[in-house]
Amino acid sequence: RCVRLLATAFPTVPIFIDTADPVLLNQVVAACVGVGVVAPLIANAIPVGAGGAAQPDATAALRTAARIGAGVVLSPRLIEPVVEGAVAGASAHDLALAALAAAKAARAGGVRGGIYLDALAFPSVSNGVRCRRSLEVLRAWRLAGSSEGDRSGLYGLVAVGNVGYGASVELASTLRAVYAAAAVGAGATALILPVEE
Repeated sequence: RCVRLLATAFPTVPIFIDTADPVLLNQVVAACVGVGVVAPLIANAIPVGAGGAAQPDATAALRTAARIGAGVVLSPRLIEPVVEGAVAGASAHDLALAALAAAKAARAGGVRGGIYLDALAFPSVSNGVRCRRSLEVLRAWRLAGSSEGDRSGLYGLVAVGNVGYGASVELASTLRAVYAAAAVGAGATALILPVEE
């Protein structure tokens, strides 16, 4: 209902349908179209792994996005090791390659909308290594893009709000502002900002 109201009020503003559950993502994106939402829809986020591979549930969401002309956020989080207390995680290079391979596969699969590559921003207070790594991922995409031809419709995306999580209100605001500037300098072309700021 909220999506329908927003789409009616702001018909040209992209609306990100946001959930970590690929099955729910597929259902909600399809339901939006079913009730007549015509604003640009972005399915956020489709988890992808090494080589750009998506899980079967996420593949269904990609097919739905292709069928209705929606954009997608591709999140290379499946290549992250699942280790309690892990700090470093996958390399920026591996994350960048996985997302770019997924973008190529999404285009081949018929996705015509914008493709947003999630750089996986982490809270700087609890995981500064992964927070800084997200900037390296953005730079890696920019470098790869200069040698891979047409990058139209691909956007480097960071969730700026994640960076301030766990910090005091005053510090979080400053961390987010500094990070946003660094991210744009590293190649981000789309930012998710918290509404509180």
